[in-house]
Amino acid sequence: MTDIFTDTAFSTVTLLLESSSESLESVIIEEGTSRAVLTSPTLNSITVLSDCVFEFNPDFLDELNIDPKNTHYDIADGILYKNNDDGKYAVWSLPDLAGDVFIQEGTVVIEGYAFRGRDIVSVHFPDSLTTIHEKAFRECRKLKELVFSSGIREVFANAFEDCDSLEKVDLCRCERIGYEAFRGCDSLREVHLGNCSDIGYTAFWICDRIDTIYFDNCSNISDYAFPTIGIKSLTIPGTVKNIGERAFGGCWFLTEVTIEEGVETIKAEAFSECPIETLRIPASVKEISMSAIKGVKNIILDQRSEYLELSDGILRYKDGPFIWCRPDLISSGVHVEIPAGFTEIPNGLYADNHEVVSVVIPEGVTRIGEYAFKNCENLKYVFLPSTLESIEYNAFMNTALEEITLPAKLSSMSNPFEQCFKIRMINVEEGNETYYVKDNILYSEFHAIRGTLSVPEKVVIPDGITDIDWFAFEGSPLKEIVFPASVKSIGSYSSIGSYSFAGSGLKSIDIPEGAYLHPWALDGCEELETVHFPAVLPYYDSRCVGGGKIRNVTVAEDNPSWFSYDNIVYKKNSFEFVFVPMGLTGTVNVFDGVKIIPANTFKNINVSKVILPQSVITIGSRAFEGSGIVSAVIPDSVTSVGNRAFADTKIAKVHIPDSVTYIADDAFYDCRIMTGITIPDSVTSIGSYSFAGSGLKSIDIPEGAYLHPWALDGCE
Repeated sequence: MTDIFTDTAFSTVTLLLESSSESLESVIIEEGTSRAVLTSPTLNSITVLSDCVFEFNPDFLDELNIDPKNTHYDIADGILYKNNDDGKYAVWSLPDLAGDVFIQEGTVVIEGYAFRGRDIVSVHFPDSLTTIHEKAFRECRKLKELVFSSGIREVFANAFEDCDSLEKVDLCRCERIGYEAFRGCDSLREVHLGNCSDIGYTAFWICDRIDTIYFDNCSNISDYAFPTIGIKSLTIPGTVKNIGERAFGGCWFLTEVTIEEGVETIKAEAFSECPIETLRIPASVKEISMSAIKGVKNIILDQRSEYLELSDGILRYKDGPFIWCRPDLISSGVHVEIPAGFTEIPNGLYADNHEVVSVVIPEGVTRIGEYAFKNCENLKYVFLPSTLESIEYNAFMNTALEEITLPAKLSSMSNPFEQCFKIRMINVEEGNETYYVKDNILYSEFHAIRGTLSVPEKVVIPDGITDIDWFAFEGSPLKEIVFPASVKSIGSYSSIGSYSFAGSGLKSIDIPEGAYLHPWALDGCEELETVHFPAVLPYYDSRCVGGGKIRNVTVAEDNPSWFSYDNIVYKKNSFEFVFVPMGLTGTVNVFDGVKIIPANTFKNINVSKVILPQSVITIGSRAFEGSGIVSAVIPDSVTSVGNRAFADTKIAKVHIPDSVTYIADDAFYDCRIMTGITIPDSVTSIGSYSFAGSGLKSIDIPEGAYLHPWALDGCE
């Protein structure tokens, strides 16, 4: 659509071409128009006869003609320049522009998409140029040379993406390179970073052939700046203060790195997956992530360092934690003996080692770090030293541990045995004042920490325990659990941690009074049949209780908010559903007073009949979908039946009351046994696929009712 109207505020005439003008290919802007907005995606030719400013999509335009008298624009050497107060902006170029390009002196900005896809070979930028916007030269696949000037300050995202003939970049005084600015320049070999302090995320991603980087006066190598480039050796000058996260991650040919005096920080995974033979670290480095240099074969540290020390092949902070050790100090294979000299096992040291079966940790080690042996799927045996004091978070996560003995000095653990499904026995050495074992369950003073495969079918939690930890009985064979009176007497609520009983053989649970039941605490308890909710339950949502066999549900009579009726839990004040067990069978009576059967309430539950009271006015979407119901009596009070409400059920016949005016889409979809239905005259619309795939043999459509397409599709 084309509108011409007067802008009374500025006494100008504006031409507006909306994006809906899909068939428009060319436009002539007549004299007298002072501003035009041209956004039609099909517009490829513009002729400007007036002295106006216009906006257009440079990515689609093939032809542009401008009156020489126009004071806002110039066309020179196939390039359109816009004259702004701060200088010229290069905004577009002829599609057939090729060869060497010289940007006019006085140009300060090159707009986005201005040269995208052109067959240019080189670009010479004037000293006046400060900014190159996003995708300005994207996919200029013949572009080999860029001659930057001293004025350049910022190159925006994707500015030179997929310029796959470009061989060298010298950014002079550029201060910022945007996101993926040179992504996919896979002929690029040499980069001069100039004054860059901000190199955008993956700025040089998929530049696999870069083999030389000159950092010049660069002060910061940003996160993910040079991932997966082809460089083999690297010297980072002291002007650089920070090497960002995964800055050179995945540089698979990088074997030697020298970091010069002045660099202060090396972030996580800065050189991850790099086969570095030798890394030289200066005295100025104050912070270095363990993951930054994991896999480095040899480190040379400036001995003047006030922050780090390297001794006998082990790098650590002075009087602080471990950072790195020489790989030959860590034995590998099926049976591992860590050599003497270690005082801690660092975070993730053996993570994802799929060979190791047994590990001997030497005397002197006081700490096992986070994820130290995570995903060592064949690790069965670990021998801990008497000096051990702490085991950090998920240290042995997802291992095949079968038996472990905790030493007397151990006083701190943080869920170290998550997903250790094969633990048969946990022992605690005599003299340990923090932990003890009872009935093959590990406890501390207030916590049940971890059960084993040897727990009894009935577990009685000792008096004084207030918290059941995360994954405490995960996968264990217990069937019944008895909580102590101490749970009721604590000042703050107790905690049943997430996944505490996940996948266990638990058959019944009496949730203790005042216990905070975390989401997924009972996840995957497929044998669970009976649940009792207490009077006080600080937190509950539908994720807290799971299991396909739950069929017996009760609520304490003095619970102020909930009650149970026919094994379904409701809210007292509104009669809304709280919990409908998945194991319900037979006939279920919905409490009289319920007004809404919410979406998915009985979905996939194998009840054969649900009796709805006259209080029900709405049956939500998918309320009974896939359930086992064979008959449905919809009360006269119901006015709305949602999409797929009874889809894929075994209903044979249905009576719809006069109160219903619309049968929703897919309402009885795929009810293959249904042979008959009574539709009242009140129904004015029958939705798409409402009876599709059903076994209907006959249907009497009410007079004047709108039968949507495919309502009876597939009724063979």
